[in-house]
Amino acid sequence: GKGLSSQSSGGGSFLDSVGVDLGHQEMQHILGEVEQIFESQPSSWLPVESVGKLVAFNTGYEDEEELDSTLNMTFATFIKGLPHFTTKTEKGRLMFCMKKEPPQTQWTPKKMVYKINTTQDLWTVFMMSKHCVVRIPELDDFELRPFRNTRVDTIYNHIGHAIFNLGNYVKPGEGCPYNMTIKEKIASTVYGLNLLLDVPKPFTWEVYDPSGISEFKPNKNVQTFPMQRSDID
Repeated sequence: GKGLSSQSSGGGSFLDSVGVDLGHQEMQHILGEVEQIFESQPSSWLPVESVGKLVAFNTGYEDEEELDSTLNMTFATFIKGLPHFTTKTEKGRLMFCMKKEPPQTQWTPKKMVYKINTTQDLWTVFMMSKHCVVRIPELDDFELRPFRNTRVDTIYNHIGHAIFNLGNYVKPGEGCPYNMTIKEKIASTVYGLNLLLDVPKPFTWEVYDPSGISEFKPNKNVQTFPMQRSDID
């Protein structure tokens, strides 16, 4: 596993570990459970403690303490570290709800730029809205567009999914609809993306989002600009 415990220190370290933990399949499983609970009651505010107990039960943990030890933090800290939930305290209880997508009339188009200087930056959690485009200028012509849904994952895993999906197009011996030139281009992009996971030199994660919903957590080194319509066409 890629733990950061030996390196993390001081104030924001739990956010770093939220990023690291989301890189594990088990965290995605726990997160999926939480999202499923909200799918059945999308606009509700739910008590964090009760949802934690339910998630622990649904995912086969003995109790919430066992869930916390897998998360490497309390369930409440885990929820606070994710970009698509909002929390509030009501009568001494921590409540949370899933952020709803604003109607198009309330969209704020924005461009976000995040410089990845070290492998630790890859564990930043990025909520990729289904409307956005991600570009890595250091990799010619590479664009990442999400599938039908908004995806919440570490930048490392977003790149990993792109490598996996592109790799499927260039598997040898499969009836590939592309000609060799395009196949070679895809193969070279896959190679380039693989190299980026080691961060041999800094690169840029550029987000163009007409809805403005996309978000980083933690977002301390993210630059945000108004987006021009021409940026995404």
